[in-house]
Amino acid sequence: MDDRHSTKDLLLNLLNQTSDNIYFKDLESRFILVNEAFSRWVGCKSPEELVGKSDVDFFNKQHAEPALRDELHIIETQESLLSIEEKEVWPDGRVTWVSSSKMPLFDNDGDLIGTFGVSRDITAHKEAELKLAKYAEKLEHLNNQIREDLAMADQYQRAFLPKAYPRFAMEGQSQYVECGHYYKAGGQIGGDFCAIRKLSDHEISIFICDVMGHGVRSALVTGIVRAVSEEVLPVEHDPGRFLSRMNLQLFPLLRQNEDFVFVTACCLVLDLQTGILKYSSAGHPAPLFFKLGGSSQMLPLQDVEKQPALPFFNDTEYVTSEVILDPNDVVIVYTDGLTEATNSQGDEYGTERLGECLATRSNESMSTLLDALVQDACAFGEYSRFDDDVCMAGLRFHRTIAPAEPHA
Repeated sequence: MDDRHSTKDLLLNLLNQTSDNIYFKDLESRFILVNEAFSRWVGCKSPEELVGKSDVDFFNKQHAEPALRDELHIIETQESLLSIEEKEVWPDGRVTWVSSSKMPLFDNDGDLIGTFGVSRDITAHKEAELKLAKYAEKLEHLNNQIREDLAMADQYQRAFLPKAYPRFAMEGQSQYVECGHYYKAGGQIGGDFCAIRKLSDHEISIFICDVMGHGVRSALVTGIVRAVSEEVLPVEHDPGRFLSRMNLQLFPLLRQNEDFVFVTACCLVLDLQTGILKYSSAGHPAPLFFKLGGSSQMLPLQDVEKQPALPFFNDTEYVTSEVILDPNDVVIVYTDGLTEATNSQGDEYGTERLGECLATRSNESMSTLLDALVQDACAFGEYSRFDDDVCMAGLRFHRTIAPAEPHA
């Protein structure tokens, strides 16, 4: 070998040219040789200054003590520790990070004489990693808060839905109307809502609405619509006038800017004394009507093209339509999440299929009937849940209440 290429010179050139920190220690973990990079790393002017010293002379014990334990383990087991991350804490409190590989050191006779190691500065990478981990932890905490808030919002929203249905039984007779409803949000919270209310001793109403969009904004608007409807309905029993007053009150609340929220809605009011069902729609699908022995059909809406969703215009006058119900007639109102369910070919479930299912199951109880409609739509779409919110409410009319006889 050329004298210029002696092993010793090559190794010394490697030691002093590399930017990695290289060090050799005796059996008591004292430095016997370090390269210039390590000398600069610990703040010394030359490698010779480190000879005979140990980590405790340069680092805080938070680093020196674990490093000593690692080296004693290597001496005892003669096993290497490769690519370990070490946190170096300096006397001034400064923290750096290195990736180290530590190995047993043998002499020419194969006897163990100490340890040696190579470390590389990874402080910038580690700080970025720790910062990212801290950000991820904070983000997870925020996500947990959001999930908890959404779960609570879902509970509050479900509290809006009917818990019991109005009863009109008199003097031991069976009730005159059977009610039912179904609700399932497309996400954690939804924008659909329905209410079934007793207006008087012979009137019952069903109100259903579908707020544009999904998520928190729609759920908040649902709360507003519910509050306004509870204020208006007790004083306005005509469905058209009810929707007109709803529209008037919602206009300043929901038309704050061009990016406004609109609401489709439908209101039904059944008079049990006469069997007259009055109804009106604000851009909402027409109620589905089934007569025993016949076929299901959509109830006609008068001037439907002139009855926009709430609250497009502040002066809309909604028109009331009416039909007379016979015993066992069924009326269903629903949101479009049900009929717009699509299958793998992109076909919509649609009102025709909904009507056909209603006709075949109309004799069942209202709760069973509504569940059957949902199951039929899910089977059509070949899925277990809807992408959109789905809400339904319905009633079956049983008999007309006889007018009370005048007192003698």
